[in-house]
Amino acid sequence: MTLEDRIRAYITESGGLASPPADDDRLVDHGFVPSVQMLDLVGFLEDELKITLRPVDLVPENLATIAAISGMVRDRLASRR
Repeated sequence: MTLEDRIRAYITESGGLASPPADDDRLVDHGFVPSVQMLDLVGFLEDELKITLRPVDLVPENLATIAAISGMVRDRLASRR
């Protein structure tokens, strides 16, 4: 399962969505993730992937799409090495 698939599965399950978002769908704008649940998504990423997201990571453009989230997470994982 790819990183994008793991994030998509979490968003789909936690949001009770009938169909999953695509990698480039804007999550808040299209109603896939209400802005108030974005903190839950951040918690999932930190717990599931054993990373710590910094305040500088939590800017809207990094959380806008599954593709953007995956890129941010990959950057954080790479910086641990």
